[in-house]
Amino acid sequence: VKYSLHHFKLFIKSIGYDDGINAKFITEDLCRQYREYLQTAVKGETICNYFTKFKKVISKAYEDNILKKDFAKKIKNKKDEGLKKHILNIDEIQLLAYAHCGNDNVKRAFLFSLCTGLRWCDVKALKWKNINNNTLSIIQSKTKDSKSATLNNALNSTAIKLIGERGKPDENVFILPSHTACLKDLKVWVKNAEIEKHITWHCSRHSFAVNLLDSNVVGADVKTVSGLLGHASIKHTEKYLHYIDERGKEAINKLPEINL
Repeated sequence: VKYSLHHFKLFIKSIGYDDGINAKFITEDLCRQYREYLQTAVKGETICNYFTKFKKVISKAYEDNILKKDFAKKIKNKKDEGLKKHILNIDEIQLLAYAHCGNDNVKRAFLFSLCTGLRWCDVKALKWKNINNNTLSIIQSKTKDSKSATLNNALNSTAIKLIGERGKPDENVFILPSHTACLKDLKVWVKNAEIEKHITWHCSRHSFAVNLLDSNVVGADVKTVSGLLGHASIKHTEKYLHYIDERGKEAINKLPEINL
């Protein structure tokens, strides 16, 4: 909601309303223009996610008689199929491990996310009391009200090395700056590793899932990966299979043509 509002404010300024607008300016056409603006401002599933939040606000405003009509109701907001975010393969993760990062906590935390699939918000809030006997036990902040919110996952040897010397129970494992600052450090770090991909923090979660499912790396089944990610349903995990299928098609298409 916060970032959808942020982009709506930017959109309003882009069409000439520097001082903002009030309810009487909201129309179906304006809502449609905002959806089109998001397609140029953000990428992948984020477009649909931000506009979904916006539609809920417009609907609530109509219910509360702030707006005379639910102007966004008829606007289609279909989520793009497939995984649009870049995935880091094992070789690229190794390149990152070797490369210099300006903030050691950011480097260790991101590599930890690649080993565990944790979101940035959960890594930032991670405390030593959440790690015992080489096992990670947390309640995911994004899904804290669902049955699948609690994770109890074993940590591999790399993850254990990344967390370093144990601190006090209520101390944070990683001392991280703001999300924006983390992304800036990550961008420079990826460039230092000579990886030509647009990598955000959430790419670590996608990479974790794909590398687990990839038969050339681990070859885990969907149900296992779904549990490790804390998904409420394997439907959320199956999108990663689509990515692997697409990668297989690309590999086949690269086979040399045979003259017949």
